[in-house]
Amino acid sequence: MPELPELEVLKARLRLALAGRVITDALLLRPQCLRAPRSELDSLKGAHLLGVTRHGRFLSFDTDRRLHLCLLLARSGRLELVPSARPAAPGLIFILRLAEQDVRLADNSAGEHVQVHLVADPKKIPWIAELGLDPQSPDFTLARFRRTLQRHRRPVRKLLTDPRAVPGIGSRCADEILFTARLSPLALTSELKPEAVIRLYTSTKKVLADAIVGLKSGGPDAAPATMVHGRLGQSCLACGAQVRRVRRDGFSMHYCPDCQTGGEILADDTPPPKPS
Repeated sequence: MPELPELEVLKARLRLALAGRVITDALLLRPQCLRAPRSELDSLKGAHLLGVTRHGRFLSFDTDRRLHLCLLLARSGRLELVPSARPAAPGLIFILRLAEQDVRLADNSAGEHVQVHLVADPKKIPWIAELGLDPQSPDFTLARFRRTLQRHRRPVRKLLTDPRAVPGIGSRCADEILFTARLSPLALTSELKPEAVIRLYTSTKKVLADAIVGLKSGGPDAAPATMVHGRLGQSCLACGAQVRRVRRDGFSMHYCPDCQTGGEILADDTPPPKPS
């Protein structure tokens, strides 16, 4: 699923291209992805687009009719602005049609996690209403971030990927943030020392900002460089130690033992079965 940096870059590109444009049609090709009566899509015809905003991992197309078309991309979802004459790609789910251009939402998987909402207020969508402190918001201050950490007693990696705490961060960014902060993914949020909280806060802002800059300069399909995520078994680029992986609660986390855990090799919560 796209993370905050990809969605921020996509939001900015769509906002620049779509502001003031008129919607000519809204076409749904996979009805199970719509979280509203299908007839309500007709109310978008003739509406002017005011802009595009982001709510966690939702992108909202905001119109002058006080209607917000909110789209949630799944793990393999794609959202593209293409010429209307371009042949449809496999997995097409939804089309927002403009003069000579389409915004197309597609997913080659079953697509059950892709969501299309049409609402008067994005906060009426439960997932958006429950969002926590967005790292791109002016409200993302050290004091408020510290309070978020103190309200929970859980591994810091789990908190970073919980949208009710810090929305928009997925596995890649979380691994990179913790590496930059030199923190174990299993460190408990309630036990972080003040200097560790400051490192975590500044690392969150830095990793996300650097990823956004990298995507803007490298193009929409450029993959942000990583220090540990996806580099299992390779040498840490900072110290040369072997990058490791630990599995907890069904999730995999990449880390450098020398840089983050004082050399400790973290154990999975479910050890592999012993050979017979």
